[in-house]
Amino acid sequence: MQSLNQAQFDALVSLAYNAGARGSRETWKLVEKGDMAGAAVNIKKMTKTTINGKLVIARGLISRRAEEAAPFMVQPVRKQE
Repeated sequence: MQSLNQAQFDALVSLAYNAGARGSRETWKLVEKGDMAGAAVNIKKMTKTTINGKLVIARGLISRRAEEAAPFMVQPVRKQE
């Protein structure tokens, strides 16, 4: 497993606290495999909740998940000229 920086650790704590162990399981698996870009994509998809038995997009989760995903966004490596 790749080591996490503080922002990534904080984001995973937030995700686990808000989504629970079951809800954050797939993201943890991706992080353990070192697939940080996949983890970011997975986190950003987690914006739905159940209201009155229907699965709906929770608008408040869109910005929260974007903040949690941001530390896992892979930055392209620039070549020095």
